[in-house]
Formats: sequence, structure tokens, C-alpha cells
Amino acid sequence: MESCVINIPFLLLVMATIHAHATENFCAHSACFCSDNSTADCSNRNLKTIPAGLPLSVKTLVLSGNKFPILSNDLFNPILTDNITNLLIDNCQIQSISEDSFEGLQTLVHIDLAYNELPIESLYLAIQHLGNSSVKVLNVSGLILKTRLFPVTLKNIFLTSWLRGLEEVVIRSCGLRFFTFDSFKELSSIRKIDFGGNLISNFVVPKLQIYTLEELNFTDNIFQKLPKFCLNNTLNKIPAFPRLQTLHMAVNNLMDTANFIEQGFCLQHVRFLNISGNLFQTITFFSFVRMNNLQTLIIDNLNGVVMDNRSLSSTSLQTLSIGRIVERKDKEFKNIFLDCPNIRVLRIMNTDFSKTDVRKMLEPLKKLSSLTIIYGLIHQMTFLNDFTKLTKIDYSFNKIKEISGNFVQNLTALNQLTLQNNSLNNINQTSLPDFLWKNESFLLDVSSNPFDCGCQLEWFRVWIENNKDRVIGYPKKYICESPLELKGRSLSEFDPASECHKLNPYILLASISCGLLSILIFTTFLLRKFRWDIKYYIYICRNRKPTGYKRFTDDEEFLYDAFIAYNTNDRKWIMSELVQMLERNHKYKLCLHERDIIPGGVYVEDITESIDMSRKLILVLSNNFMDDQWCKYETALASHTLADGDSHKLFLILLQDIRSEHVNGSLKVLLNSTSNARWTEEKTEQRKFWQTVKQFMN
Repeated sequence: MESCVINIPFLLLVMATIHAHATENFCAHSACFCSDNSTADCSNRNLKTIPAGLPLSVKTLVLSGNKFPILSNDLFNPILTDNITNLLIDNCQIQSISEDSFEGLQTLVHIDLAYNELPIESLYLAIQHLGNSSVKVLNVSGLILKTRLFPVTLKNIFLTSWLRGLEEVVIRSCGLRFFTFDSFKELSSIRKIDFGGNLISNFVVPKLQIYTLEELNFTDNIFQKLPKFCLNNTLNKIPAFPRLQTLHMAVNNLMDTANFIEQGFCLQHVRFLNISGNLFQTITFFSFVRMNNLQTLIIDNLNGVVMDNRSLSSTSLQTLSIGRIVERKDKEFKNIFLDCPNIRVLRIMNTDFSKTDVRKMLEPLKKLSSLTIIYGLIHQMTFLNDFTKLTKIDYSFNKIKEISGNFVQNLTALNQLTLQNNSLNNINQTSLPDFLWKNESFLLDVSSNPFDCGCQLEWFRVWIENNKDRVIGYPKKYICESPLELKGRSLSEFDPASECHKLNPYILLASISCGLLSILIFTTFLLRKFRWDIKYYIYICRNRKPTGYKRFTDDEEFLYDAFIAYNTNDRKWIMSELVQMLERNHKYKLCLHERDIIPGGVYVEDITESIDMSRKLILVLSNNFMDDQWCKYETALASHTLADGDSHKLFLILLQDIRSEHVNGSLKVLLNSTSNARWTEEKTEQRKFWQTVKQFMN
């Protein structure tokens, strides 16, 4: 009978293990990974054919980063289902497509063929054999065109009957210089067109209005002035895109915002406008007043733009992000928001407010709910009690030395305060009002400040211990500046109980006596023989610093091959040389802050996260780079990476000779400890330069 006894706990454990493995990968009989029963991820596996064994339930098939030079007729034969709706086959070195390659995929909705080596003629033939598919999203970025003009009739894939239901088209990085919207005249449902990363300087509006278009993206092109958005009718201002809501014109060469006044009549329904990284010198009066539905305006990454008092006049504007503005001698910053009563989210960066009354400047913004002022050279926390709707405040990278609860006493809705990288050395109970300290949903970020880890910090240290989930960045980014014995160590290592509340000397003496007596009874001989070894061991244990740990990851976990840290004034070299060589010629995926970091978020966190998601970190050094605050922050991150033992991740490119005033201790350490290469205009030396860079990337 004993042989028939069933171990129930063991059986349950086995069943749970089998179920766990099954839920981890639904593609158990295939080389692909399936996080659920509808998506098969076969990306970056050096495949030349599609593996068999995919579940019949798969709707999304990801083949990115494999090698399919030719899409043959039988490539998709292993797929035994006709339910595939999403096909991602980008970065697969495709050079040609057989005519009926897609013929068996009858339910395709989304096709991504980006960044292959595909000529438009081959794609044109394949598109005509999509069968009964109703494709809504098509990405053909990197498409090879014989000319820099987008075709109107010849080999125009958008005139084929199978693509007339398209809702979204992405045509990035094709080297386009000019196109006409009549190329899309047959697309009766088109909502979004993305022409980012090309060389477009102008376009021709359609002959008839496109009523369905809602979003246009011209980021990273070479427009010198805002193109026309009105039909060619001199008598009436008729919008070519009457339902356009989102317009991206960032990273171009726009010089004058007066064009927005002229075209404003035909952009009246635009709600989101991004014109960051252009060449504006002045934001003129009433630039956006005719865009009477504009809700979000982003004009970051400028360079010393002068802002007139009524430049931002808009009663509809709710979210505003601006950077590097300059105060005019005859004007004051305090008046720039006079005609913006409905702004709720405000973000300002790299602007000197050291001589500005920030409270008066913000006074018209009674509805303000989120306020961010970064690199504002602010020495004292702004009195914000009048802005009772504030929920978030971010004054990072300023020079604030202390904070007082009186400045935010009335802000009962506040749920996050960020003061990282200031000059705070002490925080106590009076730094904030009691209702914030007690509010369990309130988040505080005072990381990267020079804390004085003495007894005056005891209250805050105890509060942190009881509220760790409410302190952002703790303990990694909370480092003691003083006293000397704690300098460079984590605030978590400061123990106020032992440092500030020492035991009664008589009790301490009695305890030591008892301990010594016990040791003498049991280990008299060992203590006498090894007494110096024991004392040395105790000393080592007390002074040992935690070494931490390093998490090893596969390259597949990184989103980018390299994060490029550079100054925007060096963008011409970055795009024409570095991006051309690494990204377009050698297919590395680079992260550029102007192009790949979405504006509107917390920029400091976005940069840190992007570097963490990048396999390599490349600093492009120049005198412009050394003068830039953001570049100094990225250099500091590189120094931390070096200190963590990750020197293999760093590479320095010297565009020019660095002036002596910029050559500090940190830069010398980086130059002496990491790989680097110097750019030159000599062709022979350039080959050696690129060999060094490519060797590092490998």
C-alpha cells in the first residue's frame, strides 16, 4: 500500500511549475518568444526563415533585426494561421520582395518595413498583391528612392487600391527634399503622416482639402520658414487640413515665428505644436494668437531667444515648455505670461532668473497645477502660496540652500516636490508643513544635494526610515558631504541613534566589563595569543565599505546601441558624420536627445533612463559641450559610470582642442581612463578615426 501513496504537495508543486513555464512562453515549440498567446517575438535571432511551431492564435509577428535579403514567395508558409494583423519586419536587410510574398496574409493591418535596403520599385510590386488585406499602418522609413522627390504617379504605392484604407504612414530617413500632398490623394482615411528625419525644406499643399488628416510630423528636416497650410487661394484663407490637431516642426531651421501669424488662420484646430530646436532669435508679438485652439506649445532647446511681453498671448494655451530665453533690457520676465491665463502646466529650462521675481512672473497663472523651473540659477525657494492648485513643483538644478514650509503652506493639493541637485545641506520638520509630511501620497525628491549628516539631520533621517517609498532616489542618490568621516557615503549609513544618543558611560562600562569577563572565561588563551589579529579584523569589519553589485545584461535588453551626448551647436556634425556613418551605414541604433526623447516629460529622468537603456555612452566633446549645463550633467553621469567600473561602456570623441579653462580634474580622469578618438579633416586620418569608433561599438 505504501507504493500507492501520492505526495500531494509535490504534485501541486510540479503542476504549478509546468503552468509557470507555459505562461512564460506560449511558443514552446518554436524558436520565438511569446509573452502572451497573441504575440510572437522572433526579433534579433539571426533568422533566415520563419520558424515553424507558432500558435494559431498569434496576431502580431515580430521579425525585426533578422536577415531576409529577399522576401520570397514561400517565406510565410510556416505560418499556419491567417490571423496575422501586425507584421514587423524592419531592419532585416531586405533588398527585394517577390510579388506575391504578402498574398497569403489576408488580414494584415500594420506593416513595418522600416530601415531595410528596399527600393520603391520592389515594394510597389508587392503592395499590389496584398489580397484582401485592409492595411491601416505602413512604415517604410529608409526606403531607397532614385530621386529626392516623392513620386506623384510613377511607382506611387499610395495610389494602389490595397492601401486606400491607410490611416498612418511613416516615411522617415529617406533623404526626401520635396514632395506634394497629391501623392496621398487616394487615401480617404489618412490620419497621420510622419516625414521626420528627411531633408525637406518645402512641400506642395493638395489641390483639395484632406479632411481626415489629424497629425503631421516634420521633425528633423531643414525648413527655414513655416510652409503653407492654406490652399492656393488668394481671396480666402482655406485650410488644406481642416482637422489637423498635432504638428511637429522641431529640429528644423525656422528663424521667424511671424509665419505662425500668417498661417494661423489655417492652423486653427491645432492643439499640439512642437517647434523646439529651431534657429529663432526672437519670439515676436502675438505669434500664436490666431491658433485659437492651441493647448500645448513646446519650444525647448533654443539658444538665447528673446521673448517679447506678448509673444505667448493665448487664451487656449494649457501646457507650455520653453528653454533658454533671454531677458530684454527694456522688458522684464515678469510680464511674459500676462495674456496666458489658462496655463496649467509650465516648464522652463536654462533661463537665468537670479534677478527676476519669479512669483510676480507667475502671478497671472492662477490655474497652474504643475511648475518646473530647471537650471534657473534660483537661490531661494519661490513663495507659491497663491497658487493653490499646484500638485507638482520641480526646482531641480538650481542653487537653493534652504526651504521653509511657509512658502508652500497653502498648497494642500501638492503631491510631489522635486529639489534635486540644489545646495541643500539640511532638512528638518519646519522645512515643509505638517500636512505634507503626514500625507502618504506626497512624494519628495531632494536627491544629489550636499547633505550635512550630523545630528541636525536626525529628524529627516528618521522620517526617511519610516517613509522610504515616498522618497525618490533614496538611498542611492542621497550622499553625505560632511562630516569628513561620512563624506561620500550614503545618508542611509548615518545612524542618529548611535551618533546622537550615546549610552550612559556607566551602563556602557558595565556592558563592556561583562563582555570582557565572558571572553576571558571561554577564550583566555586564544585572546592572548591572537589578540592583535582580532583587533585588526574588528578594524577591517568596521571600516569596510559595501562594494555593491553589478547586474550583467545581454545586449538584447538594451533599446539603443549608444546614447550620444552632445551640444546642439554641434548638431550639423552629429547628423552629417556620426549618424550617417553609425546609424545609416552600419545600422547601429543611436539615441539623440533632440530626436528620440519625447518633450513634455521630466527631462533629467528621461536622459538618465535613455543612458541606462543604451549599450554604450559616447560623449562628443567640444568647447560648446563644456559650456552647456546639460552636457555637464551628462559628463557627471559618465564619471559615475567610470567609477562603477564600466569604462568599457564609455567613449570620447574630441571635435576640437578643448580650451584650458574647461580641462578640469574630471575631464582629465575621463581622458586618461577611457577610449577616445580625435576628429580631423584629413581623409586618411578620418579612416583611422572611424575604425576606432567602430571597434568600440563592436
